[in-house]
Amino acid sequence: MGLVADIVVEQVSSFSITADEVNQRGWIERGWIDDFDTPVGLLKAIEATINVRQITPSIISSLDTVHKYCVDPHGKEDFSSSVFDFPFTLLWHTQPGSPIRRIYDDENPIFISSTLTLAASLATSVTFPTSLAQDNVIPAFYFLLPKLVFTSARTLTLQPATDTDNPLPEPLLFSLGRIFPAVRCVDLGKAHQLAEEAVVNVIDDLPSLRVARFARPPGFMGRVPIRRDSFFLPSYLRSCSGDGPLLQVKGAFQSRFDGSESWSLWEGEGEGEEEEDESSEEDSASEAEVPVGQTGGTRWRVEHRIRRISVYFSAGYAPEPEGIWLDRPAFTDLFDTCIKAITALPKLERITLTTDDPFPGYLLHECGWCGVGNRLSLHGFDAVQAGPCSVELYRDGQPITEGQRLITDYFSRVDNSNEMVD
Repeated sequence: MGLVADIVVEQVSSFSITADEVNQRGWIERGWIDDFDTPVGLLKAIEATINVRQITPSIISSLDTVHKYCVDPHGKEDFSSSVFDFPFTLLWHTQPGSPIRRIYDDENPIFISSTLTLAASLATSVTFPTSLAQDNVIPAFYFLLPKLVFTSARTLTLQPATDTDNPLPEPLLFSLGRIFPAVRCVDLGKAHQLAEEAVVNVIDDLPSLRVARFARPPGFMGRVPIRRDSFFLPSYLRSCSGDGPLLQVKGAFQSRFDGSESWSLWEGEGEGEEEEDESSEEDSASEAEVPVGQTGGTRWRVEHRIRRISVYFSAGYAPEPEGIWLDRPAFTDLFDTCIKAITALPKLERITLTTDDPFPGYLLHECGWCGVGNRLSLHGFDAVQAGPCSVELYRDGQPITEGQRLITDYFSRVDNSNEMVD
């Protein structure tokens, strides 16, 4: 990352910060302060970007050089166009002599005009551990923590726990809302082997959170594909509080589905249980509140925060000639789970079901669109064919996208006398 010419430069624009060593000649001058040869930045303004998939210690070291030694203390820095992911563990695993350790040694304990806080503020996403042994945390991190804010991060990706017996340090665990004020989406990955305490604190404390998503890859035994559990809500959400912003939960299943599989509202739910009738579904909404204390107060469970559910799955069927499906099993268990979600989640507004192949909504019920509509209407919901591969169930009164086809577009309306109305 050298300069074009060895000349004095006061303003730089469209500059890319990389892992290459910065050539400071022409950007600094030497001054004598307390008998030390201290570099003084000459740049009055710089517009620079960090545009990589994931930032590294070497790139942070280059940023440190530009930030501290090339820019005048009163100069203007603009790094707002940067796009990168920040692995949070960079702030922990710092061996003596490493780039991050040298920055810690230079800035600790005050962290004035810190390069570490600057890099954190620029990250657009963060990869975050859910567990870590406390003896792996450099002590200087706790001096940095009060000033650490990821102001630009919109996505937080949670990593599987390396050791569930070593939770995140409490000063960090109880500061997540302040550290990630703008995160709107939490990515649970496979929603497997995460430390539950970290997940609960993330879901409950992030003030701007709107989406929690997960994806389950296909399972194999040897080379033979096996069917994984299929569900709407991962079990990690069950311990979360009902206080907080409303959420959309997005799940993706890469296994092939043909309508014969079992679905459940919650992961691990329904195994060995008897099938519920419609009346028991109506009672399930009361389970979303739990009395607490002796005052008779009520603590809402996370069911009161679920506003929307989106499920993607890979369809394991193919249409017959001319697009007609013959003798295909209906996705009745999937539809039953939709009804259970509608009755159990009082704030639920919409369920979107999407596949990678054409998915006509009449496959949700043995009686086709009429059966779908009749059952949904009992719960104040309706359905639309949102596209050739997508069906959307929505609460009456919610807006629908222009061009979507209501289920009533597929069959004649029936009045109270059970006569067909043209």
